Amino acid sequence: MTLTAAQLYNRFAGPLEMPEITLLIFHVSDHRDPERVSALWQQILEHARAQPGSATLNMANKLIELGQRFYPSDSVFPVGPSARDPPLELTSADELVSDLEQYTLEHGGDAGWVAAALHSAGVPFDVLYGVFEALFESRSPPWHTSKALSFVATEAVLVLESWIDAIGRARARGGAADRSIDAYDELPVVDIARQLDRFASSIAAGDAQARLGVLRRRVQDLS
Repeated sequence: MTLTAAQLYNRFAGPLEMPEITLLIFHVSDHRDPERVSALWQQILEHARAQPGSATLNMANKLIELGQRFYPSDSVFPVGPSARDPPLELTSADELVSDLEQYTLEHGGDAGWVAAALHSAGVPFDVLYGVFEALFESRSPPWHTSKALSFVATEAVLVLESWIDAIGRARARGGAADRSIDAYDELPVVDIARQLDRFASSIAAGDAQARLGVLRRRVQDLS
């Protein structure tokens, strides 16, 4: 007897608390339940943190594993909409990144690890940058304090640095697989330059401010 996706979930994945299998069932059936998916991701990441070794490395590996399997399915791997309407409004697709960045803000971790893992999973730089820009502009808790704004602005700068580095490598070899790199001629240089000024007002003085100055010049060179 062949079981349907709903039967698999009701008989096995749901009752036995198998979050990754549940994501797979939701994915193949195109079932949409943002609240349930958010809870499943919380289970998956809590389990990853509980394993031996670095909590952030464990979570990064899990993001890469599941992202390579599911992205760009926004029903089970919700990482930013490809287009925002209205611009910069937070959506349920930003919650996963927000939760991971909040964990890093509160517990520590390598700068930029969330974006690096998600890009390794297949998320393009323009989508990643849009998420961090929206988090910064939202001023929604926990991204409303000066410390949190400085943190998320610095993370956005790291995404831009990686994006521009990738554009340089793509130009040198004549192409790239990431559509946000292939389309570098469409990089919104003017908008990004303005946003860098907004980031600068929140980033504390020091190395991050110095990197911001270098990045501003690199963005201008792309225009």
